[in-house]
Amino acid sequence: MKGIERSAEQTPEQQARIFVGGRGIPGDSFNAVAAIKLMIDEPELFSQITPVHTYEEYMRLDKFDHKPVIAEAVIAATNPELIARFNNVVQRINQRIGNGVTTQEQANAVGALVDELRTVIYG
Repeated sequence: MKGIERSAEQTPEQQARIFVGGRGIPGDSFNAVAAIKLMIDEPELFSQITPVHTYEEYMRLDKFDHKPVIAEAVIAATNPELIARFNNVVQRINQRIGNGVTTQEQANAVGALVDELRTVIYG
């Protein structure tokens, strides 16, 4: 499994609690936007900046796409307030991206929101 060590003795819920950790949201969830941070300073890459998945979509479609039971367990183990904050920032990122990033100012605004999401995840 990506990101979770499998143990025959652990239920998916136990594995999810370990993966989510004490903060209440896995640090790994920053990977949903990490590539954007690398592209915002490269105008030739602006066209590759695409809308971001919500927390639930990231877990279901990206992180644990072949392990739906684990995806659902991780979502259930995550602090609902942090999921709401994550999704709020993602919504604003996607609004800024709109139909595509075309200017450095727009890229900088998206980058500032990515930094805000980092704070949601890591504190």
